[in-house]
Order: sequence, then structure tokens, then C-alpha cells
Amino acid sequence: YAGIGSKKTPIEFKSIMKALAEELAGKGYTLRSGAAKGADTFFESGAGKKKEIFTSKDADRITKIIAKEIHPIGQRLIERNGLSLHARNTKQVFGENLDTPVDFVLAWTPGGAKVGGTAQAIRLAERKGIPVINLADPNWRSQLDKVLEKAEKAQTIKERLQGWTWRRGGNLFIDDFKYWIGGVRAIILKMPETTISKIID
Repeated sequence: YAGIGSKKTPIEFKSIMKALAEELAGKGYTLRSGAAKGADTFFESGAGKKKEIFTSKDADRITKIIAKEIHPIGQRLIERNGLSLHARNTKQVFGENLDTPVDFVLAWTPGGAKVGGTAQAIRLAERKGIPVINLADPNWRSQLDKVLEKAEKAQTIKERLQGWTWRRGGNLFIDDFKYWIGGVRAIILKMPETTISKIID
């Protein structure tokens, strides 16, 4: 999951986000975040070793292309107005190699609005149908519980499928799959070279 949000996240959310990170780590979830002040560090404080932190130094050519594709100002997004910071958000949502999307996004933004760098991560997640839970919404806990319940069911299905075998060319084999919690969908992990369309469409 991605645990992100505004640098101006109210201090009262520090204990909430830390407790959430601890809870999710206990369930086997790994935090992806960006080491920024506010929500990022609040989540990170409870994640222990189960975390993947991406900063502007982790931005690369592909993530910069994606950032410009997604951001409202498009090609006018350059380094001096935060290109690398927006680009690193891509890895927070899709992982180091852009092939392991998070199950869900936890965030806090003022009034639940899409603002700042957090908005970029939210836009990326929404394009892929990844649930976004904003802690500014009073109903955030019930939303999270529903997502976790679906994830548990998907994990059960995954474990069953991992026991299936297929015969191809006379040899038994088990394909590796990755699963989206939003339904029983499986995508073969061995993806070709990453393209923008594969990530955001």
C-alpha cells in the first residue's frame, strides 16, 4: 500500500497513521512512501522494516514521461516546478520496476482534495482502479476495512490458484501471477518492457 499525504497533515493524525502502519505491517503489508514531512513520515514511523521509500533521486526517464502524461500541466512540468518529485510518485504506486501496483492508497489531503504531489499519486491510482482512501473523509475506516476484506478473499483465491498446474509441451508448470484486489483478475508477471500505456491505461 502507499501511505502518503500533505506535508501539512495535522499532527493529530501522526498517531493514527503510525498505528495504521503498524496494523498493516502486522498483516504483511509493505508501506510505500516518499520520506516527506507530514503524512509520509507519520506512516513511516510505524512501518518498521516493511517499507519502500522513494524520493526524487529515484525518478528516472520513464517515470518522468509518465509524470508529464498524468499531470495537469503536461509538458510544462519541469525540474524547477517539481518534475522529479512528481515522477517518484509513480514508483510509490507501481513499485521500483513499475510492475507491482499497490493494493490501495492511504492519504490525507486538506478537505480530501486532490492537491500537491499527493494528487499525482491519487491520479495514477485512480487511472488503474486502485482504491484511494483519504483520511480526511470521516468514513475512512469503514472504507479501509472493506478493502482489506476484499484483499483477504483475493489472497485465499491466489493460494488456491497457486496449487493449479497446467500441461504445456509435456511439462507441468505453475505460472506466476499477480492479483488485483478489485475483482478476481490475474495478470502474468513476466511483462514486456514497460510502456506508458501498460502503466496508466
